[in-house]
Amino acid sequence: MARITLIWLAICCGLSASEITCTLQNTAVCFEAQDIEIQIPAQWLPPTEQMHDAYDADRDQRYFRLDGHFIHKDITLIIPCFFMRKKPDAAWTCMLRWAPTRTGNWTLLLKGTVGLGDAQVQNIKHDTQQVINVTDEGLDGFLQYPQEQASQRYFRISKSDGTNTAKLLHGSCRAWLVSADKTSSGWAAHEYANRKNELLPALREHGYNVLHQWFAPWEYQLVHLDKAEYWRQADDSWKRHPIASSWHAHQSIDQGRASAFDTWIKQLAGNKSGECIYTLLAPLPHVSFQLDRHSWGGEGCWSKIDDPDQRLEKCNGFSALIGGKNIWRFFLADPAQTLESTPSKDFDHQANYFRYLIARWSAFTSVGIWEIFDEIDAIGGEVGLMDQKTAWWSDKRHDQWLENINALFAGDLKRSDGLLYRGDPYQRPLHCATTSHAGGISADSNLYWKNIPDKHMSIGWHWYPTPSDKNILHFWLKTVHGLGLFSDVWKDTRPHFLGEFGYVDRLQPFNQVNILYPSLYHFGIWGSAFNGHAITAMDWDDGKEYGEIRFRQSPGAFDQKSYPINNGLRLDALRQFCKSIDWDSVRISRQDKSIPQVKDAKHQISYALQDKNAVYAWTLLFGDHFACSIDNIKNARYTLQFYDSWTGQKIIHPEIILKAENKSVTIKSEALKDYLIKNRNSQMTKDKRLFKGFDIAWTLHQIAD
Repeated sequence: MARITLIWLAICCGLSASEITCTLQNTAVCFEAQDIEIQIPAQWLPPTEQMHDAYDADRDQRYFRLDGHFIHKDITLIIPCFFMRKKPDAAWTCMLRWAPTRTGNWTLLLKGTVGLGDAQVQNIKHDTQQVINVTDEGLDGFLQYPQEQASQRYFRISKSDGTNTAKLLHGSCRAWLVSADKTSSGWAAHEYANRKNELLPALREHGYNVLHQWFAPWEYQLVHLDKAEYWRQADDSWKRHPIASSWHAHQSIDQGRASAFDTWIKQLAGNKSGECIYTLLAPLPHVSFQLDRHSWGGEGCWSKIDDPDQRLEKCNGFSALIGGKNIWRFFLADPAQTLESTPSKDFDHQANYFRYLIARWSAFTSVGIWEIFDEIDAIGGEVGLMDQKTAWWSDKRHDQWLENINALFAGDLKRSDGLLYRGDPYQRPLHCATTSHAGGISADSNLYWKNIPDKHMSIGWHWYPTPSDKNILHFWLKTVHGLGLFSDVWKDTRPHFLGEFGYVDRLQPFNQVNILYPSLYHFGIWGSAFNGHAITAMDWDDGKEYGEIRFRQSPGAFDQKSYPINNGLRLDALRQFCKSIDWDSVRISRQDKSIPQVKDAKHQISYALQDKNAVYAWTLLFGDHFACSIDNIKNARYTLQFYDSWTGQKIIHPEIILKAENKSVTIKSEALKDYLIKNRNSQMTKDKRLFKGFDIAWTLHQIAD
C-alpha cells in the first residue's frame, strides 16, 4: 500500500503553533484493522504515569484526548487515539487504529484537546483531506445487536454494503493459556495448550465462531498491582520488566500483556481463508472482583491486602485507588456527581480504562461482544442472591453503574459538566450473566434478574447441570428443560445464551473421563439451538477437570487414548442439519405461537424453528415410537424427512408425504422404530459415550402446488 506523510498545523489556544505528523495509507480493506502512527510534540505529551488519563480523572488539568473522525459519505466512525509501547522500555507512541465498515472512499479528520496544567488547553483540529480507498476482500464483519424490529434473537454480522445478516453462533470456553510444569503433579503438567497449533485449528475445523475470553489475572489482566510489565516470550512464557518511572496501578496499562493480546486478537480475526472467531471478551472478570472469603475461589483476586498470598500481578489494580477490601466503592462511581466528588473521579478512572480498550481493540472484528460481567453473583465476598438482596443486589446504585457503563459503550453518556464519553464506534453488543449456583434451575435465583439495561445488552446464564438420579434419559430431559426455562424468562427479543455450560470430566489426570461426555454437549447444543439461544451452549473446556473441545494430537492426559472425547464432531452434526436454515427469517415456536406448533404424543418432547422455507424440528424420545401433530399449519401437502442428529445426515428411507387439513397434520413413523432401537443397542455395545437413539431431527417442507 502506498503511504503518504502528512504535516499540518494545529489550531492553538494560548501556545505557539506546533507540528504533528502521521503516516497514512491511501488504501485499506473493509473490516481489516489498520494502524496509524501519530507523532506528537513533546510539550503536548502527558506525564508517563498519566498517558491514559484522557478524562483527567485525578483533576490535575493534565490530559490528552484526541480522536480520529473517519468519514464515509454520511457515516462517521469516531475512534480514540491511544498510547502504546512496542517493546519493553521503548518510548511511548500515539496510535490510531481503525477498520472501515464500507467500501469506497474515506477521509480522516483529527480533533482533540490537550490539558497542559494550570488551565492551559491546546485544541487540535485538522482535516487531512487525504482519500483512503477501501476495497472488499470478503472478510467477516462486526457482530451487531438485532434491530429493534427484529422478530428473532440472533446476533447479526455486518457486511461491507451496510446490511447485516443473522446467524446462529457456536461457542466454546477454551481461551485460557497457562504454563505447563511437567515436573508437577496434578493438572499442572497437562494444562498448557498451544493456541496457534492446537486451539485455533480445532475451532476452525469444527465451525466454532465464538470464544469466551477473559483478561485473566494470570495472563492478560491489564491493570494490576505489580509495578512491572509482563512481556510474552517465544515459548509462551512471560518475562517481568520492572517500571522505573512514576507509576499508579489504577492508571497503568500493562503494555506487555496488551502487546500479547494484540497478537492473539489478530489471529482470531482471521483472513480470506479463515472465518473470524468472535470473542466474548470480559475486560474485568469476576475473579478480579472476588474477595478472598468468597466460596467460589479462583485464581486472581481484588487486592493484596484482602488476599496476602496472591501474587501482585494477579490483583486488580483498581484496588490501589479504592482500598484493600472496600470493593463496592468501585460500583458507586457516578459521572453525574460533581467533578471534584470521589464518585465522579472514580468513574473517570474506569472510563479511562474502557476508553483504552475501545481505542486499542475495537477495530478488530474478533472482539465480538463486550462482556461487562461474566458472573455478577461472584462479585464481593459472598454468592450474591437477588431475592435476599445480597452482594450485587444490596444496593440499587450497582444497577445504575451498569446502566452508565452500557450508555458509555453506546456513546450516550455525559459527565456532569457535559463532556461526552467516547463509546464503541462499531456498536458491538454488550453482555452480562448470572449463574445457576450448584447446578440448580429453580425459580429462586438470579436467573430472573430483570433490571438489565435494554440497549445492546444480551443476557447470559452459566449452568452446570448435575444428574439427580440414575436415569440417564431423565438427565437429558432435565438438561433440555433447563435450556427452555432460560428461554422462557426473556419474553423480549434480546439475544440470550449459555456463556458457560458443562460437567466435570475428571478430578485428576489419571481418573476415567466422565461417561456423560460428549453426549451432554450434544444435548446441550441441540437443546439450546432449538430453544432459540443466540449461541449454542458454550462448554467450559479448561484443559483440566472440565476437559477439552476434543482430544489432542500430542501425548498426555488429553491424547485420544486417555481422552476419547470430540465435542467438535457433535457440533459438525448440528451444523450439517442447520446449513440450509435462513436465520434472517427464523421464528421460534417456543416463543411465537403464531407459527406452527408441535403437539407431542406420549414419551417425547419436540422443539421447532420455522424459516421462510420449512419447519425444522428436534425431538427427544423416551420410547421407540415417533408420533406428533403440528397445529396452526397451512393446509397443503408436505414432505417429511428424518435426520440422524448425531451425524446431521438424512436417514435412509423414503420421504413421507403428508397432507394438512384443518390447519393440522399428524406425523407417525413406524419405519423409524427399528432405526432408533438399533442405534440404542449399538451405542450400548460399541460407543458407550454416545447416547444415540434417544433423539431425532426432522424437517417439513411444503410441496408447491
